[in-house]
Amino acid sequence: MLFRSFHFQEARKYFGLNKSDVSKNLKQLAEKEKDTVLFYVYQGFGFYRYTYGHLSAAYHWAQKSYAASFRANFLFGRLFSQDLLAHVEVNLGKTHLGLKLIDQNIALAQNLGRGALIQMFKVTKAIYRSRFGISQKDAVEELLTTLSETVFEDGYSRACLLAELSQQYLIRGNAKKASECLNSACDYVYRVDNPRLEIRSEEHTSELQSLRHLVCRL
Repeated sequence: MLFRSFHFQEARKYFGLNKSDVSKNLKQLAEKEKDTVLFYVYQGFGFYRYTYGHLSAAYHWAQKSYAASFRANFLFGRLFSQDLLAHVEVNLGKTHLGLKLIDQNIALAQNLGRGALIQMFKVTKAIYRSRFGISQKDAVEELLTTLSETVFEDGYSRACLLAELSQQYLIRGNAKKASECLNSACDYVYRVDNPRLEIRSEEHTSELQSLRHLVCRL
């Protein structure tokens, strides 16, 4: 743990420097630092680009992050870089490829005996399968099953599952169930203090209010 923490702190130093002169500092970094440090730096750049919607750039850095973790035989780094790659692939429209990467992560996390990580990847998989209409069974049923299996304390995952459930009930015209799930999701949303999640819950609330308004006018 101390080993990983040390390399993370080293990576943070380079991440701050790279903001002003990316190419110069990265060339210097690649010449002298260990692959474990490179993983953290590349992963940081990839995640930053992903959160701002720069998917092609995020894909580039996620690939470099994965390669660095592979060279360093850093299994946890491989898990997280591959997780980022999966999210980018899905958002680039390569849904099945992204889901395949998530399945690989589930298998690797199972080999490592990391239950919380297995749960996280399974939640991501269920949400994407629901969102893109590729569930092998009813999306609501799959989401409810995944929610019931979420045993590790993870407010973010629960909030995401409940928000997606709310959306699925909304699509089916069940405003009552959609509202119940959204209210439950909000209990977690404001605990985890995640702005992106807060925005998504506000979008769902607006959609729900629009549906109620439409029904009242019929």
